[in-house]
Amino acid sequence: LHDCKNGGTCFNKKEGYHCVCVNGWEGEHCEINKDDCVDALCEAGSTCVDHIAKYTCECPPGRIGLFCHMEDPCLANPCRTGSVCEPDTSSGKYTCECPKGYTGEDCSEDINECEQGHVCYNGGTCINTPGSFRCDCPTGYTDWHCQTHVNQCSTNPCLNSGTCLDYGTRFKCVCMSGFHGKHCEQRCPAGFEGENCERRQFVECSSTDCLNGGVCSKGSCRCPPGYTGDRCEKKFDPCKYHSCPENAVCIPLNNGAAYKCECKLGFYGHDCKEEVRF
Repeated sequence: LHDCKNGGTCFNKKEGYHCVCVNGWEGEHCEINKDDCVDALCEAGSTCVDHIAKYTCECPPGRIGLFCHMEDPCLANPCRTGSVCEPDTSSGKYTCECPKGYTGEDCSEDINECEQGHVCYNGGTCINTPGSFRCDCPTGYTDWHCQTHVNQCSTNPCLNSGTCLDYGTRFKCVCMSGFHGKHCEQRCPAGFEGENCERRQFVECSSTDCLNGGVCSKGSCRCPPGYTGDRCEKKFDPCKYHSCPENAVCIPLNNGAAYKCECKLGFYGHDCKEEVRF
Protein backbone atom coordinates (compact mmCIF):
# COMPACT_ATOMS: atom_id res chain seq x y z
CA LEU A 1 0.00 0.00 0.00
CA HIS A 2 1.44 3.29 -1.10
CA ASP A 3 0.37 6.63 0.46
CA CYS A 4 0.07 9.91 -1.44
CA LYS A 5 -0.26 12.77 1.05
CA ASN A 6 -2.08 16.10 1.08
CA GLY A 7 -4.79 15.07 -1.36
CA GLY A 8 -2.47 13.52 -3.93
CA THR A 9 -3.81 10.76 -6.22
CA CYS A 10 -1.95 7.44 -6.52
CA PHE A 11 -1.55 5.76 -9.93
CA ASN A 12 -0.06 2.25 -10.30
CA LYS A 13 2.78 1.63 -12.73
CA LYS A 14 4.63 -1.51 -13.80
CA GLU A 15 7.61 -0.37 -11.86
CA GLY A 16 5.55 0.70 -8.82
CA TYR A 17 3.26 3.77 -8.39
CA HIS A 18 3.13 7.51 -9.05
CA CYS A 19 1.52 10.36 -6.99
CA VAL A 20 -0.22 13.18 -8.82
CA CYS A 21 -0.18 16.14 -6.38
CA VAL A 22 -2.78 18.87 -6.00
CA ASN A 23 -1.75 22.46 -6.63
CA GLY A 24 0.72 23.71 -4.03
CA TRP A 25 2.33 20.36 -3.17
CA GLU A 26 5.24 18.45 -4.65
CA GLY A 27 7.58 15.57 -3.84
CA GLU A 28 7.36 11.80 -4.35
CA HIS A 29 4.48 11.53 -1.91
CA CYS A 30 3.19 15.14 -2.24
CA GLU A 31 4.69 15.84 1.18
CA ILE A 32 6.48 19.09 0.29
CA ASN A 33 4.72 22.49 0.30
CA LYS A 34 5.67 24.18 -2.92
CA ASP A 35 7.27 27.59 -2.33
CA ASP A 36 4.96 29.96 -4.19
CA CYS A 37 7.15 32.91 -3.31
CA VAL A 38 9.76 31.80 -5.84
CA ASP A 39 7.79 33.37 -8.66
CA ALA A 40 6.00 35.99 -6.50
CA LEU A 41 5.26 39.47 -7.88
CA CYS A 42 5.70 41.30 -4.55
CA GLU A 43 7.36 44.70 -5.01
CA ALA A 44 10.85 45.27 -3.66
CA GLY A 45 10.80 46.02 0.06
CA SER A 46 7.73 43.92 0.74
CA THR A 47 7.68 40.48 2.36
CA CYS A 48 6.28 37.41 0.62
CA VAL A 49 4.41 34.95 2.83
CA ASP A 50 3.95 31.46 1.40
CA HIS A 51 0.66 29.62 1.87
CA ILE A 52 -0.81 26.48 0.35
CA ALA A 53 -1.00 27.06 -3.41
CA LYS A 54 -0.82 30.83 -2.95
CA TYR A 55 1.14 33.65 -1.41
CA THR A 56 0.49 37.11 0.04
CA CYS A 57 2.59 40.24 0.06
CA GLU A 58 3.08 42.06 3.38
CA CYS A 59 3.60 45.72 2.50
CA PRO A 60 6.00 48.10 4.21
CA PRO A 61 4.63 51.43 5.55
CA GLY A 62 3.52 53.69 2.72
CA ARG A 63 2.71 50.92 0.22
CA ILE A 64 -0.63 49.18 -0.48
CA GLY A 65 -2.12 46.82 -3.04
CA LEU A 66 -2.08 43.11 -3.76
CA PHE A 67 1.60 43.27 -4.66
CA CYS A 68 2.45 46.42 -2.64
CA HIS A 69 2.75 48.16 -5.97
CA MET A 70 0.85 51.38 -5.04
CA GLU A 71 1.69 54.28 -2.77
CA ASP A 72 -0.62 54.67 0.25
CA PRO A 73 -2.80 57.74 -0.55
CA CYS A 74 -3.39 58.36 3.19
CA LEU A 75 0.28 59.25 3.74
CA ALA A 76 -0.49 62.82 2.68
CA ASN A 77 -3.15 63.12 5.43
CA PRO A 78 -5.90 64.20 3.00
CA CYS A 79 -8.66 63.90 5.62
CA ARG A 80 -9.49 66.56 8.19
CA THR A 81 -8.08 66.10 11.69
CA GLY A 82 -10.31 63.77 13.66
CA SER A 83 -11.48 61.76 10.65
CA VAL A 84 -10.15 58.36 9.53
CA CYS A 85 -8.51 57.83 6.14
CA GLU A 86 -9.25 54.42 4.57
CA PRO A 87 -7.13 53.47 1.51
CA ASP A 88 -8.65 51.33 -1.26
CA THR A 89 -6.10 48.57 -1.97
CA SER A 90 -7.72 47.87 -5.34
CA SER A 91 -7.82 51.36 -6.86
CA GLY A 92 -5.20 53.19 -4.83
CA LYS A 93 -7.74 55.85 -3.89
CA TYR A 94 -9.02 56.74 -0.41
CA THR A 95 -12.18 57.61 1.49
CA CYS A 96 -12.55 59.69 4.65
CA GLU A 97 -14.70 58.44 7.52
CA CYS A 98 -15.98 61.69 9.04
CA PRO A 99 -16.58 62.32 12.73
CA LYS A 100 -20.08 63.27 13.86
CA GLY A 101 -21.02 66.77 12.73
CA TYR A 102 -18.86 66.88 9.58
CA THR A 103 -19.24 65.80 5.95
CA GLY A 104 -17.60 66.25 2.55
CA GLU A 105 -14.83 64.44 0.67
CA ASP A 106 -12.21 65.44 3.23
CA CYS A 107 -14.65 65.90 6.17
CA SER A 108 -13.98 69.65 6.26
CA GLU A 109 -17.62 70.71 5.78
CA ASP A 110 -19.50 71.43 9.00
CA ILE A 111 -23.05 70.02 9.12
CA ASN A 112 -25.57 72.67 10.16
CA GLU A 113 -27.77 70.63 12.49
CA CYS A 114 -30.08 73.61 12.96
CA GLU A 115 -31.24 73.31 9.34
CA GLN A 116 -32.34 69.71 9.87
CA GLY A 117 -35.33 70.82 11.96
CA HIS A 118 -36.78 69.62 15.27
CA VAL A 119 -33.47 70.04 17.06
CA CYS A 120 -34.54 72.36 19.89
CA TYR A 121 -38.01 72.03 21.41
CA ASN A 122 -40.38 74.15 23.50
CA GLY A 123 -39.29 77.42 21.92
CA GLY A 124 -35.56 76.79 22.26
CA THR A 125 -33.19 78.58 19.85
CA CYS A 126 -30.76 76.40 17.88
CA ILE A 127 -27.21 77.74 17.48
CA ASN A 128 -24.83 75.90 15.14
CA THR A 129 -21.31 75.25 16.44
CA PRO A 130 -18.28 73.57 14.75
CA GLY A 131 -19.16 69.90 14.52
CA SER A 132 -22.22 70.23 16.71
CA PHE A 133 -24.96 72.62 17.94
CA ARG A 134 -26.44 73.94 21.15
CA CYS A 135 -29.92 74.95 22.28
CA ASP A 136 -30.59 78.16 24.15
CA CYS A 137 -33.61 77.11 26.21
CA PRO A 138 -36.39 79.46 27.36
CA THR A 139 -37.11 79.89 31.03
CA GLY A 140 -38.63 76.71 32.40
CA TYR A 141 -36.80 74.19 30.18
CA THR A 142 -33.37 72.57 30.16
CA ASP A 143 -31.24 69.66 28.77
CA TRP A 144 -29.61 69.29 25.34
CA HIS A 145 -32.87 69.69 23.38
CA CYS A 146 -34.89 71.81 25.87
CA GLN A 147 -37.21 68.87 26.55
CA THR A 148 -36.94 68.72 30.34
CA HIS A 149 -39.30 71.02 32.25
CA VAL A 150 -37.81 72.88 35.20
CA ASN A 151 -40.23 73.35 38.10
CA GLN A 152 -40.26 77.12 38.58
CA CYS A 153 -41.12 76.60 42.25
CA SER A 154 -38.17 74.28 42.96
CA THR A 155 -36.07 77.16 44.32
CA ASN A 156 -38.83 78.23 46.76
CA PRO A 157 -39.06 81.80 45.42
CA CYS A 158 -42.02 82.83 47.58
CA LEU A 159 -41.16 84.41 50.93
CA ASN A 160 -43.12 84.86 54.14
CA SER A 161 -44.95 81.52 53.79
CA GLY A 162 -46.33 82.41 50.34
CA THR A 163 -47.57 79.57 48.10
CA CYS A 164 -45.81 79.07 44.73
CA LEU A 165 -47.79 78.15 41.58
CA ASP A 166 -45.80 76.75 38.63
CA TYR A 167 -47.02 77.98 35.21
CA GLY A 168 -44.39 76.25 33.05
CA THR A 169 -42.28 79.22 32.01
CA ARG A 170 -43.09 81.38 35.02
CA PHE A 171 -44.32 81.21 38.58
CA LYS A 172 -46.77 83.14 40.72
CA CYS A 173 -46.71 83.63 44.46
CA VAL A 174 -49.99 83.60 46.38
CA CYS A 175 -49.10 85.69 49.40
CA MET A 176 -50.26 85.34 52.97
CA SER A 177 -52.53 88.07 54.29
CA GLY A 178 -50.60 91.29 54.83
CA PHE A 179 -47.86 90.64 52.21
CA HIS A 180 -47.52 91.44 48.52
CA GLY A 181 -44.92 91.67 45.73
CA LYS A 182 -43.67 89.13 43.16
CA HIS A 183 -41.98 87.13 45.92
CA CYS A 184 -44.31 88.22 48.78
CA GLU A 185 -41.33 90.21 49.99
CA GLN A 186 -43.21 93.41 50.83
CA ARG A 187 -45.39 93.93 53.87
CA CYS A 188 -48.69 95.79 53.42
CA PRO A 189 -49.35 98.91 55.49
CA ALA A 190 -51.07 98.18 58.78
CA GLY A 191 -54.72 97.34 58.30
CA PHE A 192 -54.49 96.42 54.59
CA GLU A 193 -54.24 93.18 52.63
CA GLY A 194 -54.74 91.86 49.09
CA GLU A 195 -52.49 91.36 46.07
CA ASN A 196 -51.78 95.08 45.92
CA CYS A 197 -52.73 95.92 49.52
CA GLU A 198 -55.97 97.37 48.17
CA ARG A 199 -58.29 95.73 50.68
CA ARG A 200 -58.77 96.75 54.28
CA GLN A 201 -58.38 94.02 56.85
CA PHE A 202 -61.45 93.49 58.98
CA VAL A 203 -60.55 93.30 62.64
CA GLU A 204 -63.36 93.21 65.18
CA CYS A 205 -63.28 96.00 67.71
CA SER A 206 -63.70 95.92 71.48
CA SER A 207 -65.30 98.51 73.72
CA THR A 208 -61.97 100.30 74.23
CA ASP A 209 -60.80 100.34 70.60
CA CYS A 210 -63.01 103.11 69.22
CA LEU A 211 -61.62 106.66 69.51
CA ASN A 212 -63.14 110.15 69.58
CA GLY A 213 -66.41 108.98 71.05
CA GLY A 214 -66.94 106.08 68.67
CA VAL A 215 -69.01 103.11 69.83
CA CYS A 216 -68.18 99.45 69.11
CA SER A 217 -71.23 97.76 67.62
CA LYS A 218 -71.33 94.27 66.05
CA GLY A 219 -67.54 94.13 65.71
CA SER A 220 -66.99 97.57 64.09
CA CYS A 221 -66.77 101.16 65.31
CA ARG A 222 -69.69 103.51 64.72
CA CYS A 223 -68.10 106.95 64.53
CA PRO A 224 -69.66 110.26 65.68
CA PRO A 225 -70.16 113.06 63.14
CA GLY A 226 -66.86 114.47 61.94
CA TYR A 227 -64.77 111.29 62.37
CA THR A 228 -64.04 108.25 60.22
CA GLY A 229 -61.63 105.29 59.98
CA ASP A 230 -61.69 101.73 61.37
CA ARG A 231 -61.21 103.14 64.88
CA CYS A 232 -62.70 106.62 64.28
CA GLU A 233 -59.13 107.88 64.36
CA LYS A 234 -59.41 110.25 61.37
CA LYS A 235 -61.13 113.65 61.40
CA PHE A 236 -63.62 113.75 58.56
CA ASP A 237 -63.30 116.67 56.13
CA PRO A 238 -66.49 116.91 54.06
CA CYS A 239 -64.82 119.41 51.75
CA LYS A 240 -62.65 116.61 50.33
CA TYR A 241 -65.75 114.97 48.94
CA HIS A 242 -67.82 118.02 47.95
CA SER A 243 -66.97 120.79 45.52
CA CYS A 244 -68.14 124.40 45.54
CA PRO A 245 -68.54 126.79 42.59
CA GLU A 246 -65.46 128.42 41.15
CA ASN A 247 -65.83 131.66 43.11
CA ALA A 248 -66.65 129.99 46.44
CA VAL A 249 -64.79 128.19 49.24
CA CYS A 250 -65.92 125.12 51.21
CA ILE A 251 -66.27 125.51 54.99
CA PRO A 252 -66.81 122.43 57.27
CA LEU A 253 -69.66 122.66 59.77
CA ASN A 254 -70.55 120.72 62.96
CA ASN A 255 -67.17 119.02 63.30
CA GLY A 256 -67.29 117.84 59.71
CA ALA A 257 -70.82 116.57 59.80
CA ALA A 258 -71.86 119.20 57.24
CA TYR A 259 -70.42 121.92 55.02
CA LYS A 260 -71.35 125.13 53.28
CA CYS A 261 -70.12 127.02 50.23
CA GLU A 262 -69.24 130.64 51.00
CA CYS A 263 -68.71 133.14 48.18
CA LYS A 264 -65.32 134.73 47.91
CA LEU A 265 -64.99 138.45 48.53
CA GLY A 266 -66.51 140.37 45.63
CA PHE A 267 -69.00 137.66 44.57
CA TYR A 268 -72.55 136.75 45.57
CA GLY A 269 -75.57 134.82 44.40
CA HIS A 270 -76.64 131.15 44.49
CA ASP A 271 -73.58 130.00 42.53
CA CYS A 272 -71.38 132.98 43.47
CA LYS A 273 -71.41 134.06 39.85
CA GLU A 274 -72.67 137.55 40.50
CA GLU A 275 -69.89 140.06 40.89
CA VAL A 276 -70.23 142.97 43.34
CA ARG A 277 -69.86 146.27 41.51
CA PHE A 278 -68.51 149.20 43.46
